[in-house]
Amino acid sequence: MSQKGLSFGSQLLYTISSEVVIIRKVELTMNEQAKYEAIKKLSESGGNKKAVAMKLGCTLRHVNRMLKGYQAQGKAYFSPEFDSGILKDAEISASLT
Repeated sequence: MSQKGLSFGSQLLYTISSEVVIIRKVELTMNEQAKYEAIKKLSESGGNKKAVAMKLGCTLRHVNRMLKGYQAQGKAYFSPEFDSGILKDAEISASLT
């Protein structure tokens, strides 16, 4: 598999076997970064959701939403550029079904 990469500002452009893949750098605030790291660790280790909810100061339901969002969108889910609120949850639901 041949890979070539070019950088355009905050985006990387990769071509993998004639398919173009754009990877965008995601920058988060400190609060968003803390949420991202906690959910990433939870996703990888299958830890305690209640403990994560207490640490982040949110509900178990919100932790479940963030976990689904992380699994569907990755780090971009936590970005302020990503749509918020109901639209975010609707997009995740649509992508999982």
